[in-house]
Amino acid sequence: MNGRANIWRKIVAAAIVATGIGVVWGVGCGWLFSIFGSLSARTIISEQLDVAYDGTPVISIRSNDTPGMSTLGRRTLDGKPWPSDYELWLYGASPRRFELPPGVIRLPIRWDNYRGRIGGVTDGKKPPTAWYVVSSDKQADHLYFAGFDPTSKLSVGYIGSEGFRLSLPPRKEQFSFAGNEAGRVTDRVASSQYVEGNSIVQYHNLSAYDHPAQWLIFVVDGKRLWEIDLRERTSRVVLEVPDSLSIGEMHVLEATVQDADRDDNARRTRPGRFRLVAQQDVFRALPPAADPADSDTEPPKTTGIVVVRTRDRVLLYDATSDNHWEFKLPSQVPADRSFTCYWLSPDTLLLNCHAGYWSGGSINELYWISPDGAIQREERVELQGSVPPLESREFWAMSALMPEPLGWLGSIVGVEPFWRLQYYKANTYSAALRQTFALLWPMSVIVLIVSLASAWYAHRLHRQYFRPHSGVWATFVFLFGPPGLAAYWLEHRRAKLEPCGECGANVPRDREACAACATPFPAPPLVGTEIFA
Repeated sequence: MNGRANIWRKIVAAAIVATGIGVVWGVGCGWLFSIFGSLSARTIISEQLDVAYDGTPVISIRSNDTPGMSTLGRRTLDGKPWPSDYELWLYGASPRRFELPPGVIRLPIRWDNYRGRIGGVTDGKKPPTAWYVVSSDKQADHLYFAGFDPTSKLSVGYIGSEGFRLSLPPRKEQFSFAGNEAGRVTDRVASSQYVEGNSIVQYHNLSAYDHPAQWLIFVVDGKRLWEIDLRERTSRVVLEVPDSLSIGEMHVLEATVQDADRDDNARRTRPGRFRLVAQQDVFRALPPAADPADSDTEPPKTTGIVVVRTRDRVLLYDATSDNHWEFKLPSQVPADRSFTCYWLSPDTLLLNCHAGYWSGGSINELYWISPDGAIQREERVELQGSVPPLESREFWAMSALMPEPLGWLGSIVGVEPFWRLQYYKANTYSAALRQTFALLWPMSVIVLIVSLASAWYAHRLHRQYFRPHSGVWATFVFLFGPPGLAAYWLEHRRAKLEPCGECGANVPRDREACAACATPFPAPPLVGTEIFA
């Protein structure tokens, strides 16, 4: 009984040691991989698609061989050269696509998640008031604005759906959002002012000439578009937008907005829903962009436009005039597809949609659409750049970081299927398990072969040194792989092997009798320095 208890105590101790060795092994391999990656880093040539003031898509070729990114050249979609010093670009909006909540478990959004549950802005006064968009619930489903004096750090009040108040708004007066997986709380607000994510807001250097004013913050709650005026400390509904998913802001030419106002002012109503009839001159050209090299030419002015995305359309809102326009999304752009949009003319919206990757970079699909969703033109563009590593490559690296069959088995039946269910790569556990096995079987074979070799070597040593429970220790080494073999060696350090004078077998001298014939070993000869009691 004592022998059985003793063997299991040794197994538990060795398992703890093997786990520690495995952790050190994984960290060490990861460090070596990162060092190798940094030493083998090379100049990366990438391509980026921008849109010029006149609506022309331009591909910029960029390099990372200097601090920041340097532009090596530019060209249009049809390969014509474009000036490398041109810098008059439209800034598009990328409203968040529709996303389902995680498929298995929805973890709380942490406070230290960058702009996850808090973001800072300012009203730009002297002295300024710092306003923070805050979500106090774990999933960021509700938000409100909290104001603080940057000098005294004291609260000045709150802004909710009912406007300014001195106390925290109750849940019914907070801006709720149930139409999309929330993610970060700042994905539901838009402003021409940068929303700070990792520091205290205490500046007042806002431009009074930006349109819309930088102290205006816009929020969607799934049903309405809200305008929060941080200077006046007010909130109001500016549009009813059923099924709204997300919000963003783009910069367009003032001429585009003015033309749209002239064309459709008679049909504009506020607030409420509306429809916009497509015009005949959908390909009407914009004024040519100003040449930045001509110092006497003043570049065209731009203005900010709030962009609200719904499941089937994009709504554009001009806070300066309170006018708004909408473009229906074509069937090629469903609610769960991401895009960046640019407003080129009153009747043309350009959608730059991410369409996956080719072997050398990303694939973009461009759609020029009319207000009714008709596609005027479409292009497919393959850009040079980085490509996410193949899943198989990541798993090969993981097999080096974690060569233990026990941990590998946990990944096959638990971690990887859970991840696939969590992110809707599979609908059932059995389907996720089949996908996992199809990806991991080559790495699994290698891990099993290495672990079987380790177990065979441990079994051989165990039998060579005439130790009991060889099957138990061989199984232990097989389950823990190379880290288990290292733990076994630490637990059973080698003893000296010498031939037995009686039977001639090589046996360990760490015991009183021969392990092969049980003949007691002779006592060592006296050397004269012994002390007898």
